[in-house]
Amino acid sequence: MFFSAWREQLFLEQHETHNMTLGNESDVNCSSPNPIPPEIWATRVAVFAIGGTTVAAFGLLCNIVSIIVLAHFRQKSSAPFLLICLEAVDTLLLLSEMILETLATLSQAGLLTDAYRDVIRPVYVVMYPLPHIAQTGTTMMTVLITLER
Repeated sequence: MFFSAWREQLFLEQHETHNMTLGNESDVNCSSPNPIPPEIWATRVAVFAIGGTTVAAFGLLCNIVSIIVLAHFRQKSSAPFLLICLEAVDTLLLLSEMILETLATLSQAGLLTDAYRDVIRPVYVVMYPLPHIAQTGTTMMTVLITLER
């Protein structure tokens, strides 16, 4: 819920034209596409986009390795199966957030080509619910693993 409200607020801030009248009756038109100060924007790109992409890529790699390891585990209990399900849902969460959030921020910062934005716009509509579904799935799988043990 927080992320969707934040995305909507960010979209409105970036695409809104502010017209206001000052005390001296002059019109000020601020139609800057990015009203965030450059130093704050650079910090946001460095921390969330570059750092987020790095953490997500590392998490994807670790999840894939642990899925492979647990798939070869020959125990008769349900714990390895539940852990594989948790890792699959977590991989979906990391991948969808990386595509929708961190790579989009990198593209907006000019570190990726504008072609990414043209490609992601129609995909965004379809992929928008995936992080929410995956987050719920991760929570439910964690609860299920806790109850099973």
